[in-house]
Amino acid sequence: MIRRPSTSRQLALAWNLAVTLLAASCAWTASPPRPTGPGGTAVAAVASAAPPTSTAAAASPAPPAAPAPMGIASDEAPAASSSAAPSSLPPEPWPFQSPVPGREAIAGSRATRYGRLTSSQCRGEVRKRGIPVLYVRGPARGIATPLRLTGPLHGVRFLAPGQSSAHGILDCRLALALDDFAEILAHYDVDAVHVDNYYRDRAHLPGSRKPSQHAYGLAIDLTALELHDGRTLNVERDWDGAVGDAPCGPEAHPREPTDETIVLRNIVCAVARAGVFHFMLTPDFNAAHHNHLHFDVERKPPGMGVR
Repeated sequence: MIRRPSTSRQLALAWNLAVTLLAASCAWTASPPRPTGPGGTAVAAVASAAPPTSTAAAASPAPPAAPAPMGIASDEAPAASSSAAPSSLPPEPWPFQSPVPGREAIAGSRATRYGRLTSSQCRGEVRKRGIPVLYVRGPARGIATPLRLTGPLHGVRFLAPGQSSAHGILDCRLALALDDFAEILAHYDVDAVHVDNYYRDRAHLPGSRKPSQHAYGLAIDLTALELHDGRTLNVERDWDGAVGDAPCGPEAHPREPTDETIVLRNIVCAVARAGVFHFMLTPDFNAAHHNHLHFDVERKPPGMGVR
């Protein structure tokens, strides 16, 4: 005779079955399906349990690895790009490669007008413009109307030799040209000009007895320009040219230009187009100018141009 289980026994079995089904349902929701053992009995996984037996390890596949970025193997670190960084330079033609007038522009240039002024006329123009100057009393051989700049021009500072040096003296006519020069520099966000000298007593052209415009306080040698963004345009480092190269115009092609090269040349060639100076000599002119720019105004100009 088959013994039937008691009612209490049946209730206990039903309760255990319900608990087992509820636990299985929660486990299914919280994690991926668990492997089953013989007869379909669920195999519980406990984080704090001992390492699984070899049977469980074989039955439980490892979770898939996170997908690697496209083009990169999952077991490799991203490799550095082998291609060169793209150039940040603007495309040619650059502004300095536009044509620059030459000798034909001399008659109507501002430089020629300034060179022809008498001392009284020049003083009157300086006063009219409000250019901050201090007229020099005492000998300054060769300079018709000697003075020193005492403040910025159009917000641009000219960092020249101080009171103890004659190299910081210039003629009134050059001061007018520098005022125009500074107006152009301000357009290019130039804060300061590093001046090596204006006046050099008895200075003459290399290999010649002909006086240089420095002997009259009518020339400026500058070595660098400071920009508002903190950069410095250094002539020796940033010009990027060779003797005989064209500094401006369609034939101007620097060898290995940088952003600073382009900005420096854009400034110089813009000044040349404005006719502020008669002669503008760059490192492309000769080896003596490898580290500075020479700009001058002449009382009787034989020509005009940027070289």
